This record gives sequence, C-alpha cells and structure tokens, in this order.
Amino acid sequence: MYINWEFHILEHREKNLFKNGEEKMKRKNYVILGLVLALTLAAGFGVGRVYAGGGGGVGCFTDTNGNYAETAICWLFNNGITSGTTPTTYSPNSPVTRAQVAVFLQKIATFGETYISAGLSAWRPNTNTPNAFIDYSASAANLFPKAVGTHYYQASIPIQSAVHSQQMTIKGAELCYDATHSSLGSVALYLTLPGGVSQGTVFDLTAHSDNTCRTYYYPSPIPLTSRETLTMVVTVASADTNDYVLIYSLTAIEGVTTNQAILGSPAISNNELEALPSGFAPTLP
Repeated sequence: MYINWEFHILEHREKNLFKNGEEKMKRKNYVILGLVLALTLAAGFGVGRVYAGGGGGVGCFTDTNGNYAETAICWLFNNGITSGTTPTTYSPNSPVTRAQVAVFLQKIATFGETYISAGLSAWRPNTNTPNAFIDYSASAANLFPKAVGTHYYQASIPIQSAVHSQQMTIKGAELCYDATHSSLGSVALYLTLPGGVSQGTVFDLTAHSDNTCRTYYYPSPIPLTSRETLTMVVTVASADTNDYVLIYSLTAIEGVTTNQAILGSPAISNNELEALPSGFAPTLP
C-alpha cells in the first residue's frame, strides 16, 4: 500500500494550525467579552435621566493604569460591582465566565445608588417672589433676583418608585451651584406626595458663598410608592440688584430596597410634576 506521507503530514499541520487558531480566537473572544462587558455596564446606566451613581475615575487597580477601559473598570469598582481578582489587580485580559456575568448583572440591578437629574429648566421662582428672574443657559440656571432682599426659587424632580423591578427609596439630593456672586441663603429639601403633602424635609440654614456641590441626605432612606416628587427650595440673599446664583444641577439620589416592585405601578412622566401649593414657602425652623 502506498501512503502519501507528505499529504498526511501537511493535513496534520493544517488541523493543528486550525485548532491553535480556534483556541486563540476563543481566548481573544473571552478577553473582548470582559472589556466590552465593563464598558456596556458603565455606559448602559449613563444614558438618559437615570444613571447609576459614582464616577469612573482611574487608579483603582495597578494593572489597569492606561487601559482604554480603565474608567469603565473603575466605575464597576467604585459602585461595588467588582472587587478585582486581588485587592490591587483586576486582570483586564483574563476571561470572564458566564457565572461572573450573572453576578455582575445581579449587582448592577440591586446595589449602589441611582441618580435622577432635574434639568436646568426645572427651576422657577417661588410664588412668594413672583418678580424673581431666571436666565437659562446651556450650562446653568441663573437665579437673578434683580432686587435687594431674600428670594425663593424651587425645582422639582419626578422620582422613580421602581427601577429594574426593584422598589426604590429616596436617600437625598445633590445640588451643584456657584454662589460666589451672591449668597445661597438656605436650602430646603422636600419629598411630596400627590396634592403637596410633605413626606420628609431636610434643611440647611447655613449661608454659602462658594462654588461647589453639596449633598443632602435624609436621616434614613424613605421607601417610595408612586408619583412622589422631590422638591428643593433655595433662597438667594441679594445685597445688590446685580447679584445672582448659578445652579448647575439638582440630582435626586435613590437607593434600592430588598422588596420587588409591584408590577403595573404607574409610571411617572414629566407632565405629572406635582407643583407646590399656591403661596408655598419653606417653613424654616
């Protein structure tokens, strides 16, 4: 029997080459899956008005410095979704298993904080100061009293009672502002039910003349049901007709409970904002 050894050797090499190439491709796919997963989780909750809390940043692991996905990986770390393969390393080029993906997705749905921003156009003068003026720009709401004295402004956020089938709680709010051109006299944070009934209140009576972000938390998270509205009232203490305060953002901070949301709960839309009662002004202690 004649055997073409040259052909069999060539065939064997081709099979080995194909096998090695397939293994390399699988390894590459695993690596790509891991990095894409980090980017997808970070980006998926940064779109629209609702997004998971905590920034990305850098320097969370020693082996991700300079990695193109470093900010996304640090976002996972900062939000408690990953702890890395060791306390100091993430192993960004290692495979990700289906089990790990399941854990990541479960954590993203049940841990961390959820932020809902009001938008600059949500600010309006309180009914007690009808002549107060607001000049809206692309980056800030300019609270411009145009008169000496104390003037009230307010903004409301329709907050979500459920996110990803999890019942939510309201934890507080973050206000970012520039009061270097006047004084932010006081801040009052209200959680209101339909009809304007107050559910929880936080006060800050300290005058601020800085440029920063401040976070106001309730003593304990308040469970949400449906159609609650978070309202912040600020006072601008104006000593000159040219004084003003810039508001860059107002953001509600929500958390999750261990309870699953009731299916069919009414959704909250922008046109369901519960306005404060006529003549409302913050009752400061």
